[in-house]
Amino acid sequence: MAEIIYRYVRADFTNNISDESAWKKIYNAPDKAIWQIRTELKKALIEYVKETRRNELNNYHENPKKIFEQISLLNERALIVGSQKELLPIKGRSFCFTILIN
Repeated sequence: MAEIIYRYVRADFTNNISDESAWKKIYNAPDKAIWQIRTELKKALIEYVKETRRNELNNYHENPKKIFEQISLLNERALIVGSQKELLPIKGRSFCFTILIN
Protein backbone atom coordinates (compact mmCIF):
# COMPACT_ATOMS: atom_id res chain seq x y z
CA MET A 1 0.00 0.00 0.00
CA ALA A 2 2.82 2.38 0.80
CA GLU A 3 4.18 1.92 -2.73
CA ILE A 4 0.87 3.09 -4.23
CA ILE A 5 0.77 6.09 -1.91
CA TYR A 6 4.38 7.02 -2.68
CA ARG A 7 3.75 6.72 -6.39
CA TYR A 8 0.36 8.44 -6.69
CA VAL A 9 -0.07 10.67 -3.65
CA ARG A 10 3.39 12.00 -2.81
CA ALA A 11 6.77 10.66 -1.82
CA ASP A 12 6.85 12.46 1.52
CA PHE A 13 3.28 11.67 2.60
CA THR A 14 4.42 10.47 6.03
CA ASN A 15 5.59 14.00 6.87
CA ASN A 16 2.17 15.54 6.24
CA ILE A 17 -0.59 12.92 6.15
CA SER A 18 -3.31 15.52 6.73
CA ASP A 19 -2.75 17.30 3.39
CA GLU A 20 -6.14 16.80 1.70
CA SER A 21 -4.98 18.05 -1.69
CA ALA A 22 -2.29 15.37 -1.79
CA TRP A 23 -4.75 12.61 -0.88
CA LYS A 24 -7.02 13.54 -3.81
CA LYS A 25 -4.26 12.24 -6.07
CA ILE A 26 -5.04 8.69 -4.90
CA TYR A 27 -7.80 8.71 -7.52
CA ASN A 28 -5.02 8.54 -10.13
CA ALA A 29 -4.04 5.08 -8.89
CA PRO A 30 -5.36 2.22 -11.02
CA ASP A 31 -8.39 0.46 -9.56
CA LYS A 32 -6.78 -2.89 -10.28
CA ALA A 33 -3.79 -2.05 -8.05
CA ILE A 34 -6.03 -0.91 -5.17
CA TRP A 35 -8.20 -4.03 -5.50
CA GLN A 36 -5.16 -6.31 -5.49
CA ILE A 37 -3.90 -4.74 -2.26
CA ARG A 38 -7.36 -5.08 -0.72
CA THR A 39 -7.50 -8.76 -1.71
CA GLU A 40 -4.04 -9.47 -0.25
CA LEU A 41 -4.92 -7.76 3.03
CA LYS A 42 -8.20 -9.67 3.27
CA LYS A 43 -6.39 -12.98 2.70
CA ALA A 44 -3.96 -12.10 5.47
CA LEU A 45 -6.85 -11.25 7.81
CA ILE A 46 -8.63 -14.55 7.07
CA GLU A 47 -5.43 -16.54 7.67
CA TYR A 48 -4.86 -14.72 10.95
CA VAL A 49 -8.42 -15.38 12.12
CA LYS A 50 -8.16 -19.05 11.10
CA GLU A 51 -4.91 -19.54 12.98
CA THR A 52 -6.12 -17.69 16.07
CA ARG A 53 -9.41 -19.60 16.17
CA ARG A 54 -7.66 -22.94 15.59
CA ASN A 55 -5.29 -22.22 18.49
CA GLU A 56 -8.16 -21.17 20.78
CA LEU A 57 -10.14 -24.33 20.05
CA ASN A 58 -7.05 -26.53 20.44
CA ASN A 59 -6.31 -24.95 23.82
CA TYR A 60 -9.81 -25.94 24.98
CA HIS A 61 -9.32 -29.47 23.58
CA GLU A 62 -12.25 -29.04 21.24
CA ASN A 63 -13.39 -31.83 18.95
CA PRO A 64 -11.21 -31.79 15.76
CA LYS A 65 -14.36 -32.11 13.63
CA LYS A 66 -15.75 -28.91 15.15
CA ILE A 67 -12.42 -27.14 14.61
CA PHE A 68 -12.39 -28.16 10.95
CA GLU A 69 -16.03 -27.08 10.47
CA GLN A 70 -15.44 -23.64 11.94
CA ILE A 71 -12.18 -23.03 10.08
CA SER A 72 -13.59 -24.19 6.76
CA LEU A 73 -16.39 -21.61 6.97
CA LEU A 74 -13.87 -18.79 6.67
CA ASN A 75 -13.05 -17.79 3.12
CA GLU A 76 -11.74 -14.71 1.40
CA ARG A 77 -14.78 -14.36 -0.87
CA ALA A 78 -17.15 -13.80 2.06
CA LEU A 79 -18.28 -10.35 3.12
CA ILE A 80 -16.63 -9.26 6.37
CA VAL A 81 -18.21 -6.56 8.48
CA GLY A 82 -16.12 -5.10 11.29
CA SER A 83 -17.11 -2.94 14.21
CA GLN A 84 -15.42 -1.63 17.31
CA LYS A 85 -16.96 -1.39 20.72
CA GLU A 86 -15.81 -1.03 24.27
CA LEU A 87 -16.72 -4.19 26.17
CA LEU A 88 -15.17 -3.27 29.49
CA PRO A 89 -13.47 0.00 30.36
CA ILE A 90 -10.64 -1.95 31.98
CA LYS A 91 -9.91 -4.11 28.95
CA GLY A 92 -10.07 -1.29 26.41
CA ARG A 93 -11.50 -1.57 22.95
CA SER A 94 -12.35 -4.82 21.25
CA PHE A 95 -12.88 -5.50 17.57
CA CYS A 96 -15.74 -7.66 16.49
CA PHE A 97 -15.95 -9.16 13.00
CA THR A 98 -18.95 -10.80 11.44
CA ILE A 99 -18.29 -12.96 8.42
CA LEU A 100 -21.32 -13.38 6.22
CA ILE A 101 -21.11 -16.71 4.49
CA ASN A 102 -22.59 -17.08 1.04
